[in-house]
Amino acid sequence: MFRSVVAQSINTPLIVLFTLIFSACSITQEIYLQEVEVKGPVFQPPVFITDSTEAGQFRLAPHIFFGNARTFMGGVEGHTRVNQIGVYQLDTTRNGNEITLRETPGANTYTYSGQNLRWETPDVTAGLQGNLAINKGISLTFGGQYSALGSKGFWGGNVGIGFHTADATLATRIDGGLHWTPVAYDALTVVVTRTSLFGSTSEDVLVFHDIGTETNLGFYGALSLNTRRRDWLLNVFVNLAVSRQRLTHYEPHTSVFPYPFYYAVQVTDARTSSSATFVSLTPGLYLTVGEGHRLLLGARWNKGTDGVGEGFVSPFVQYEILF
Repeated sequence: MFRSVVAQSINTPLIVLFTLIFSACSITQEIYLQEVEVKGPVFQPPVFITDSTEAGQFRLAPHIFFGNARTFMGGVEGHTRVNQIGVYQLDTTRNGNEITLRETPGANTYTYSGQNLRWETPDVTAGLQGNLAINKGISLTFGGQYSALGSKGFWGGNVGIGFHTADATLATRIDGGLHWTPVAYDALTVVVTRTSLFGSTSEDVLVFHDIGTETNLGFYGALSLNTRRRDWLLNVFVNLAVSRQRLTHYEPHTSVFPYPFYYAVQVTDARTSSSATFVSLTPGLYLTVGEGHRLLLGARWNKGTDGVGEGFVSPFVQYEILF
């Protein structure tokens, strides 16, 4: 009984002391994306011609899109506030080899309104699409694409399903599926750590410079129409498609200035991922070359809907082989 009373009398002041200490100390971290450069292809949804289809039919369609080289500029939300000329202003303090960054007091009071996303796309994209007919009206599709920009190579792919029907002169097809498209990124991220202890507040700014490659999932859908007149040397087709792909989705990990993070009490991540949606229209002609072979020639008009730049045209060539 005596021991429990003594223990209680000792523990109570300790509990009160620790409560006061922790209530007087708060640590917050805020994460901001300053700018990011992305390199990678615009995903090109597949184009298939519909003819008489039987269960088990298998087609391979190698293709090439060219004239895709573009530089898109856009904005990604989650930038820090900036000074009156649109720059995130910092004060730098050096103590030997140690560098300390802090926001310039009262300088960064404006909302950032610039373009902090730059996206470069390769000129040529080559790929191979496959189509396996499950029955007369349904097919499974899959494929792969490759492109290169400078020393970077990008391998991507897609899987999907197609629903098709055909009469004597006209065929219709609806496709949908998922794609995975790689990008290389070079990003600057800022982490602001504020520590408040007994009414006194200190602040440290850490800058991360991340360079890497990631592959992100996206989706696509397409509607295709084509003529199928046996007495015509050249038949026509048109493909209307929409695709969406993610451009940024990463965590900062490389520190420009070393700083030991001992605390992470309250973290606010202001960054948002960035995606691009493209609508495309592809008219073209196709020629039947012998039994089970087709040559497609067309031009795809691509238009981004998320402020990633003006429309552009990608001519393409595709050769279908029926097995």
